[in-house]
Amino acid sequence: MARYSWQRPVRHTVAALVLAFALLLGGCSGAPDAGDLQPLLQTQLRANLQSAQSAMQALGGDQGVAFMRALGAPDPAQIRVENVEIFESRELDNGDYEVRLRYDIVAGDRRDIQTRTVVADKADSGWRLLPD
Repeated sequence: MARYSWQRPVRHTVAALVLAFALLLGGCSGAPDAGDLQPLLQTQLRANLQSAQSAMQALGGDQGVAFMRALGAPDPAQIRVENVEIFESRELDNGDYEVRLRYDIVAGDRRDIQTRTVVADKADSGWRLLPD
């Protein structure tokens, strides 16, 4: 019985085409993925903490910020979002996506697990989170 074997260059070309097609289909899926949302969540959390810190600064000056820190609030630059996991994603009538997800908020040696639903839309510059 004759055995057919692809030449090495042909196998590599077919593998490259299959990979390119898979990436193309993945890029056309429409919904944001965990990699799209992770930096957006991190930026949003840092901005929210920075806003609270600015309010405390306006109300109590450096002592207000020191009070916030004494209560355990980290510096906004220390906030990291890790382990983003999407549970469900659905397209809304207006083309936005409602995404139910879970992620870890890490600040120093503290870790907090959050589960929430966000709404994201695709802008010219990429994905963005819409306000709650």
